[in-house]
Amino acid sequence: MGSLATHSFGNDGALDWLNDLFDEQDPYFIRNTLEIIVDFPPHEKPESWDCCCALAAAEIVAAASGQPSCDLPPQVKEWLDAYDFKADEEALTLARKAVQRIQSDSELKDEWLESSSSQGWYHCLTDLGRRLGI
Repeated sequence: MGSLATHSFGNDGALDWLNDLFDEQDPYFIRNTLEIIVDFPPHEKPESWDCCCALAAAEIVAAASGQPSCDLPPQVKEWLDAYDFKADEEALTLARKAVQRIQSDSELKDEWLESSSSQGWYHCLTDLGRRLGI
């Protein structure tokens, strides 16, 4: 990973994904991103890049359900207002499942385990999970 911080928007994958969301202007892009992780074969580990994108999508679902992160980029708030995206139960379920999968078995988890900042990353994931109702 290029840029690396423990919060969900602190990496190149999430920031590139946000740019794609803003270009697509389609709320279903969020669900599609989460489904990549949720539908990943159970005997394989989702790739780090996909995990970073899914965590950003999960943050948007949390924000849309009234539980935003303090690290939520201002342009995401503007996008949520502009597209009136609401987190329904399906989106919340996808976000919860994706976060749980990333936290339990993913390449991103493995990378963070090798980092001295792994505790900070787990704290951010736990906070995201709490905001999603896990």
